[in-house]
Amino acid sequence: MAVAYDSAPTAGGVDFAVTTVSSPATGWTIGSGSDRAVIVGLAFYTDITGDSFTVTCSGATCSAITGAALWATGGGQARGAKLFSGVAPASGTNKQATASWSTSAAYVAISAVVATGVNQSTPVANGTTASGATPCSVVVTSATNDLTVSCAMDDQGGTAPTSNQTRVTTESGFAMDYAAGASSVTHTWTSANAQFTLAGASFTAASSGTQIAMPLGAVATTGALEVIARDIGAPLGAADLAGASPALLITMANDARVVIRQA
Repeated sequence: MAVAYDSAPTAGGVDFAVTTVSSPATGWTIGSGSDRAVIVGLAFYTDITGDSFTVTCSGATCSAITGAALWATGGGQARGAKLFSGVAPASGTNKQATASWSTSAAYVAISAVVATGVNQSTPVANGTTASGATPCSVVVTSATNDLTVSCAMDDQGGTAPTSNQTRVTTESGFAMDYAAGASSVTHTWTSANAQFTLAGASFTAASSGTQIAMPLGAVATTGALEVIARDIGAPLGAADLAGASPALLITMANDARVVIRQA
C-alpha cells in the first residue's frame, strides 16, 4: 500500500507571545481514507525546542519525531522548527491541530499534513533537519510508496517561502510541503535574503501483507500451507481437500474459489 496525501489546513495558525497555538477552527476537512496519520509542523522565533509539548490533531495525540527539531541562530532572526506525529486523526470537517508548551514564544506558527495508507505502528521515520541561507535544502531518507514532509521557517517573516515540492499551508515566513517517497528526497526552500531552519520526516507505508501470484488451477506451497486457485465457478473435488486438516475454502467475488490447506 502506498502512502497518499489527504489534506492540510487551508491556512496556518500563528500567534505572538503565547504558550499555545492552533490552526484555524474552520475550513479543514480530513478525508475518511484508511490508515490515516498526521505530521504536525511547529515553527517559532523563541527557542522552545526543549520544552515539554502537548500536541493534538483532530483527536490524535502527537509525539515529537526523533531527529526533527532544530534551533538555529544564524541570520537576522534566530528561529526553530519541530515536527510531531500521530495516528488515526478523525475524519470530518473543521478539524484543527493544536500545540501547547511552557515558555512564551515571541512568534509561533503551526500546520499539519494528513496522509492515508500509513503504518499505524511506526507511522514516521527518518526525522532530520537543516539550516542555512536561501536556497536551503533538507534531505529526507525515505522509500518508494512512502511520503516525505518538511516544515520551513525563515528569518524574514514577510512572505511565505517557496518550495521545489508540493507546498501546503503558507504563513509569514512559514510553510510545509510534501513529496512522493524515494531513497532520498530533497526539499529545497527559497525566500529572498532569508536564512532557514528546516525539519523533515517520512511517513511509512502500511504493509500490504504477503501476496502469492499464481494462475488459475495452479497449486502453490508456502511454508506449511498449499494454496489452490480454482476457475470461477469450478466445482471442488475430493482431491482439493484430501489430507487437509483443516482446510479453508474462500469464495471470492464472481464465485472464484480458493482453497488453503495443510501441505
